[in-house]
Amino acid sequence: MKTENLKHKLAIILIILPVCLFSQKSEFDLGFSHDVKLVPLNFEISEEAIAAVYYPKKTVFYGQSGDNNVSQTGQVSSYTIDEKTHDTKVLINKYFSEILIDQGSAKFGSIDFNVVYFEQRKKESPFVVFNFITMGIGSLLGVPSYRKTTKVECSICIYDINENLLCCFSGVGVDKYFCGIYYQKNERKSNRDAVKKALKDIDLQISKEIDTLNTRLIASESASICK
Repeated sequence: MKTENLKHKLAIILIILPVCLFSQKSEFDLGFSHDVKLVPLNFEISEEAIAAVYYPKKTVFYGQSGDNNVSQTGQVSSYTIDEKTHDTKVLINKYFSEILIDQGSAKFGSIDFNVVYFEQRKKESPFVVFNFITMGIGSLLGVPSYRKTTKVECSICIYDINENLLCCFSGVGVDKYFCGIYYQKNERKSNRDAVKKALKDIDLQISKEIDTLNTRLIASESASICK
């Protein structure tokens, strides 16, 4: 009896484990790649810089207050770093280190990443009238009540070994989805999908210029050595 229970538990684990591993892998799978890469470049990704665009800046004022006025003596700014900003950093790091940039100790320049624009908004779906007329029965049947949209604009700039700007690329990713009682895509996943689309847009642009960029980066490094 104990042997049968053990076999049953092992069978369940063997079924569930591959599913869990696949879902974990697919969360940050960009879904594209290319054979030709950029020569090795330095890069550093700041979560705070991403958070500064994802969320409004929180400014705390401090000073001395009087009867009718406040004398400001300083301010402190902070940003919210949550799962969305962390996921964006992970995706960018994966794109740079695994897809775009070749690995090597000798660096030929640097590459910068920035989130230019971020927005998540909610809008009532066209079916909301139906749900209202049916007094909520439509919602119970699974008719979506509203639609959410995530929009992310990213930019990537490449510099040679002498910190001269070679070029910049920008891409926009938009993810739209309906939400109802029985199904709802969370904002974190929607952000990941939008960032992936923005990166794919940028990657298509870089792929067309990658040979020219490598030539310029190598030439700059060679010229720097000869000085």
